[in-house]
Amino acid sequence: MSTDATANYRASVAGAAEPPPSAAAAFRLAEALRRLGALAVGTAAPDSVLDEAAAAVDAASDRLAPYAEPSRYEQAQRLGGASGVFLNHPITGPVNPLAPRVVMRPDGERLLGRALYGTPYEGPPGAVHGGQIAAGFDAVLAMAGGINGRMGMTRSLSTRFLKPTPLHAELVYEAAIMSREERKTVVHGVLRAGDVVTAEGTGEFVFR
Repeated sequence: MSTDATANYRASVAGAAEPPPSAAAAFRLAEALRRLGALAVGTAAPDSVLDEAAAAVDAASDRLAPYAEPSRYEQAQRLGGASGVFLNHPITGPVNPLAPRVVMRPDGERLLGRALYGTPYEGPPGAVHGGQIAAGFDAVLAMAGGINGRMGMTRSLSTRFLKPTPLHAELVYEAAIMSREERKTVVHGVLRAGDVVTAEGTGEFVFR
C-alpha cells in the first residue's frame, strides 16, 4: 500500500473513532437505535407497551424507507468522503446501529480497539457471545494490518476463547503484525477485560 493510501486508511480509522460533523445526524440516529435495541432485549415491558413501541418504530421505518440504498458505501462516501469507509462499518461504525462500535485507535504499530458489549450481544449468561468476539477480531486484526500499509482480505481467522468475556465491561482488543510476506500478512491479537486476557485471535490477510 502506498504512503498516501496508508495515511488515508489511518484517517478512516480516526474518522470512525471521532465522527465528523457531517455525520452528526446519522450518528444521533444510530445511537438512538442502539439504545432502543438494548432496551428491547430482555425487557419486562407488557405487551401493550411493546405494541406501542413497535408501532412507533414502524412509523419511523416508513419515514426512512424512501431513502433506502442497497449498499452502505454510498452513505459512507457522503458522510466522510474518501476517509468515511468505516463510519458505517458493521463492527466499528458509529452510524451503524447494528455495530457494537469497537473504537479503534493506533498505538504506534499496534492497534487498540475499545468496546463495551451490552445485553444484545450476550451469549452465555453474563458473557459476550463468541461470534461477536470473533467478529471483533476480524475487524481489529485486519485494521492493524491496514494502518501499517498491509491492507488485505481475510483468508483465515482463528479465535481461542480462554475465559468468559464479561458483558457491560470495558474491554480492549490489542493487535499487531506477526509476519509479512509479499502478498500475505499474519496478525495476532488479544482481548482483555482489565488485566485478564479472555480471548486470542490470529488472522491471515492477503492482497488480491
